[in-house]
Amino acid sequence: MSIGIANSMGRKHLKEQLMFRLNLILSCMLLLLLFDGRQAVFSQEKALSAAGKISFVKEIILSPEEKAWLSRNHTVRVRVSNLPPFMFADDRIQGISIDYLESIFALHNIRFQYVTGISWPVALEELKNKRNIDMVLTINRTPAREPFYAFTQDYLFSPRVIFTRDDADFISNIDGLRKKVVSVESGYVAKSLLERQYPDIKLMVVSGENLTEQALSALATGQADAYVGNLAVASYLIRHKGFSNIKVATSSPFPDHNQAMGIRNDWPELAGIINKSLNAMPPEQHAAIHNRWLSVRYEHGLQSGDVIKWVLVTVGTAIAIILIILYWNRRLSLEIKRREKVEEELSETIVARTLTTVELQEALKKVKALSGLLPICADCKKIRDDSGYWHQVEVYFREHSEADFSHGICPECMEKHYPEIFSDKVED
Repeated sequence: MSIGIANSMGRKHLKEQLMFRLNLILSCMLLLLLFDGRQAVFSQEKALSAAGKISFVKEIILSPEEKAWLSRNHTVRVRVSNLPPFMFADDRIQGISIDYLESIFALHNIRFQYVTGISWPVALEELKNKRNIDMVLTINRTPAREPFYAFTQDYLFSPRVIFTRDDADFISNIDGLRKKVVSVESGYVAKSLLERQYPDIKLMVVSGENLTEQALSALATGQADAYVGNLAVASYLIRHKGFSNIKVATSSPFPDHNQAMGIRNDWPELAGIINKSLNAMPPEQHAAIHNRWLSVRYEHGLQSGDVIKWVLVTVGTAIAIILIILYWNRRLSLEIKRREKVEEELSETIVARTLTTVELQEALKKVKALSGLLPICADCKKIRDDSGYWHQVEVYFREHSEADFSHGICPECMEKHYPEIFSDKVED
């Protein structure tokens, strides 16, 4: 029983470790590459060249409402901030979201202007009230936000994971953060999820500009014990902002931090135009945009060597466990067969001995053996018993055995005692 429990616990632990490593490996799109720039206000002519003249191979068929919206020649005010690699706004503006926006807007001759310096919570209010900004490039779609904004389809994909420092104790899941301090961004969905589902985790909420950088800085400097957030964004900042003591600890229980574009809710036509354009873009163009900013490279807790090591350790451990189980199963099978054979032979022996005993008992019932020296009269043939009495032979045997007698007369005795009868028989 103890072996079975140990094997069960080992398999559970192995499964958790394997799922954690596979989750990180399959999350690809992690660490981030380059940083150059662009100016803050773009014209539609510059946008097309900056986006690399992305082609759209599918025909884009717009509805009458979408065409009517385009005919009004709106200038779209687009809020940008520092959320690398999706967008940069320190000196020049660029990033994955910028490449998508510029290529799509250039295709449809949509005028736009970038707006900087607005924090995320303020941006949500401004967009909700249709003031100062008309669009945000990255937003997590939630039921609570649906009534206030028009959303495009998700176009950026990255998991939420848990980050800790290199010197932190190992944690396998979010339960390891109970009673600890976790840094989160003000207005982010992760903050609401943690508050609602894990009230015993202490939150350190950062606000203002560069929220993710602030949250990671709090973790790196020891103000917080962990950070829960977007893997791609945090990995880029860890690499480029020098947070070398931060590592990926494990996956989070929350849904992936997928991003859509958010638009003021009285412009649903713009969301439809963007969706149709995204769908018309060939897969290689999507890949080209992402590959420009992302590299499949694991650092800060999961380097390529670590991946290989853990895969080998995991596979080796699994094979070892399987071989041990097979070995013991084989041993157990042989032992069972051996015991069955011994039991069968023992059973046959018992049966044989039982039969022999029964046969002996039956024989004893039929024969009562006589032994020793019997004193017998030389003349009359009577036998003397142990008490000194003389008995006829048949009486003695009847008393001392189970034999019985029937009387007759032999020819010699007949001639001796009944000569006349004997002579008649001879003549006959």
